[in-house]
Amino acid sequence: MKKFILILAGIFLGMFSFAQKQFSGIYHIENFDESVSCSIEFHESGCYELELSKKVTGDMINTLLLSSGKFKVKGSKITLYDDAHNYKMIFSVLENKELKVLEGFCCIILRNFVYYGPPYERDCLQKPETTSAEQQKERILYKKTHKTVYPFDLGSYNGFFSQLNLQSDGRYTLYFYNVLISDGIWGKDENEIYLYDANLHHNFYVLVGDGKLIGKYLPGYFEGDNVLVKGNVLFGKLKL
Repeated sequence: MKKFILILAGIFLGMFSFAQKQFSGIYHIENFDESVSCSIEFHESGCYELELSKKVTGDMINTLLLSSGKFKVKGSKITLYDDAHNYKMIFSVLENKELKVLEGFCCIILRNFVYYGPPYERDCLQKPETTSAEQQKERILYKKTHKTVYPFDLGSYNGFFSQLNLQSDGRYTLYFYNVLISDGIWGKDENEIYLYDANLHHNFYVLVGDGKLIGKYLPGYFEGDNVLVKGNVLFGKLKL
């Protein structure tokens, strides 16, 4: 009986590995935006990386790793689980290795990814600095160590080639350059702002600091705190 169970487990593992290899590769959304490209890379190991890229100069490309995590294939559906934020996206498998986004960020939902070529690596190269559980612990610690409620103004805040707009009607928008990547409703509790993304059905968070917002818990992977400040200019000459 034990040997039979092991054989079954081996069969299921083999089927799972085959499905991952079947869809491994790099996919692009054609005509995504005039200046920003969108691609996703599925690896044989079962992980994925979703990126937005903008060519600034001939040699300089600014890239945002929007999401990274694990994926599972079941029938004609691919479910993606983000490692850092613990939300999920769902793709539908079409003919000719095309993938249609059924659930995901507003900038890619109902768009098609077209197969471009094999993946560059077998495994994902970039890993999130913190998991969803670790982020929650960090936010609780920030609340405990920052008892004073900092002043906060509505309006636009700029960070790593992105812009967060907090409106008086309780709505928010988040852009990577001119591409809208998240929108929904926002609220505030002391020094924490939550952003409920209506497409992902998930809360992202921003911490209020002294004269700044800390956006390290926004969609995407950032090194450090991803500080956002009020204004219309990003890093000197780079405007949205």
